[in-house]
Amino acid sequence: MECPNCKKQTLFRKGFKLVCSNPNCRYTITVPVNDGKGGKGNKCPVCGRFTWFNGRCSSCGAHD
Repeated sequence: MECPNCKKQTLFRKGFKLVCSNPNCRYTITVPVNDGKGGKGNKCPVCGRFTWFNGRCSSCGAHD
């Protein structure tokens, strides 16, 4: 995806964050889990925490 800060195609998803891989930029956006509604998620099959939202774990970064 395009980074809004440096305008290059260097933005990638890392867990529930979007991080720019450009070493001069390093822009970070936190994407709210559960569409910003909050609450307890489902149990993650990898780490066992209740942080599984929309097919992705916000603790360990596992995904479908």
